[in-house]
Amino acid sequence: MPPEALLNVDQLTVSYGGLRAVSGVSLLVPEGAVVALLGANGAGKTTTLRAISGLVKPSGGRIELAGRRIDGRKPSQIARLGLLQVPEGRGIFPSLTVRANLSMASYVTKRGDVEDEAVARFPALGDRLDQLAGTLSGGEQQMLALARALLAQPRLLLLDEISMGLAPLIVAKLFEEVRAMAASGTSVLLVEQYVSAALEMADYAYVLDKGRVVDVGEPADLRSDGVLTSYLGA
Repeated sequence: MPPEALLNVDQLTVSYGGLRAVSGVSLLVPEGAVVALLGANGAGKTTTLRAISGLVKPSGGRIELAGRRIDGRKPSQIARLGLLQVPEGRGIFPSLTVRANLSMASYVTKRGDVEDEAVARFPALGDRLDQLAGTLSGGEQQMLALARALLAQPRLLLLDEISMGLAPLIVAKLFEEVRAMAASGTSVLLVEQYVSAALEMADYAYVLDKGRVVDVGEPADLRSDGVLTSYLGA
């Protein structure tokens, strides 16, 4: 990988009680790149994302964003530096309206046009602005979560299983927006159950197994060397 990394994770270790979930994970996300983090269930993918965004405290290692150390900082502090996460399960506010959820982005960007941009990206939200977010369909909730993150104009976006439980047409629309975002310069680190779709978007990919990185490379290399079959059954 090129040395100009926006995100640099070095020997990350995370433990829950006496259980080590992530052990010595190192990865880079170059500026403007899409990096996929792949692995079977329980491999440590979500824990890695949560440690990077500050939602869990690492027990060892170092995390830098644009050369600034962020491990040990609060999630709100990390978010202000331009690193946002769309978590598994969407992370919207179900008791607030779609409009109120979108307005959260205006606190970061200080812009007043967030609703118009969100509807332009996801027209399905246009007729739902005054509807409680918790009453939206699963696909609409994921659109809302992704729209809110994009409106905040992050430097790096972490995506955790944004396709989970959604119809293929909805997934295709979400991936289209991720591609557009990456093309505009936002870096992406994604965990995704649709391995083939993730590799189509990714510039680089890491494979985790039992909390450790077992391979890294460009998607074509990982497809050809048998690693995906060995660890994912793909």
